[in-house]
Amino acid sequence: MNGLLINQFVSNHLSENKVLAELQAKLVSVSEDLERNKIGHGDIQCGNIIISGTSDDFQVKLIDYDGMYVPDLAYKKSIEKGRSEFQHPKRTLNNFSPEMDRFSFWVMITALEALKLDKTLGVK
Repeated sequence: MNGLLINQFVSNHLSENKVLAELQAKLVSVSEDLERNKIGHGDIQCGNIIISGTSDDFQVKLIDYDGMYVPDLAYKKSIEKGRSEFQHPKRTLNNFSPEMDRFSFWVMITALEALKLDKTLGVK
């Protein structure tokens, strides 16, 4: 799939608060779309989000669907908890639903807000 991992995209546009704000809005939209369609990804993290297009017109695409929830899997357990840095500390394999990605999206959206205010947070 063409594009950049989200962390690479953010690094490339760290000084562009407008782009970071647009990325936040697009992450909110993806999160809402997943829940509205009763789908959960299960492993929302930097390695599973690709940004394609230009800074003026980009799309957010999810990859790695092995932990995905769909309604036919209701009452099952997740096969993974996702990358721990992006998951609620109390998430278990039983947390398998369309709502399971909320915390992960909020971690990313909050991190982007912090980067808009303090660019040094993005420096390794």
